[in-house]
Amino acid sequence: MNVPDTLDNADLCLCSSCPTRNECVKHQEQRMFCVRGKTDCSLARNGCFCGACPLENEYQFSGLYFCELGAIR
Repeated sequence: MNVPDTLDNADLCLCSSCPTRNECVKHQEQRMFCVRGKTDCSLARNGCFCGACPLENEYQFSGLYFCELGAIR
């Protein structure tokens, strides 16, 4: 099952507080990488919240760094 790209799901998203989020991602207002795919921005891995994300748990994704790698089922 795919994650619906809705405002309610966007509100559950932890991307805005992620330690890996950088100015490029902020400037492009990117969120919900589990739904929208990985970023084109260059990232430095500074920690990852994907494993604690309510969407990751509900839709049973695995892995980390969805922003860099995309979500894995």
